[in-house]
Amino acid sequence: MVLRRMTGLGFIELGLIMWVLVAAIWIHVARATFAAAVGFIAFGLLLGLVWVRLGAVGVALTQAAMAVVTGVLLLSAAARMRAGEEAAVLERPGPAMRSLIAVLCIAVSMTVALAMLLEGPPRQSPSPLPADMSTAQDAKRAER
Repeated sequence: MVLRRMTGLGFIELGLIMWVLVAAIWIHVARATFAAAVGFIAFGLLLGLVWVRLGAVGVALTQAAMAVVTGVLLLSAAARMRAGEEAAVLERPGPAMRSLIAVLCIAVSMTVALAMLLEGPPRQSPSPLPADMSTAQDAKRAER
C-alpha cells in the first residue's frame, strides 16, 4: 500500500513492470538464438508501452521502431548462425556466471531507479549573466 500511495502505481503499471521483467528474464535464459531474438522484440515493444504510460509518446514510437528493426536484424543473424549454434552454446558462460551478471544488472538498474526517485524537482538554471550586467544591458537598450 505504501508503494501505491507514493507513486500512484496501478494494475496497468504493475502488469507492465511484471511483463518487462518476464521478457528480460526470458531473453537471459533462452537457449535458442531465435527465441532470444523474439524475446528481445517483445521486450522492446513492452518498453514502448512503458514510455506511453510515462507520457513520452515520441520516445515510445522510437523505442517500438528500434525494437522491430533491431529484432529483424537479430532474426536474420540468427537464421545465418543456425549451423554454428551448437558450438556457440558450448562457449557460453556457465549458470553461475550468468546469474552473477543478472544480479549485477539488476543492482545497477535498481540504483539508477532509486537515484531517479530520490532526486528532487529540477532546479532552475541561473541566468548566464550576472544580475548587474543584465540590468546594465537593459538600461542601454532603453536609451536607444
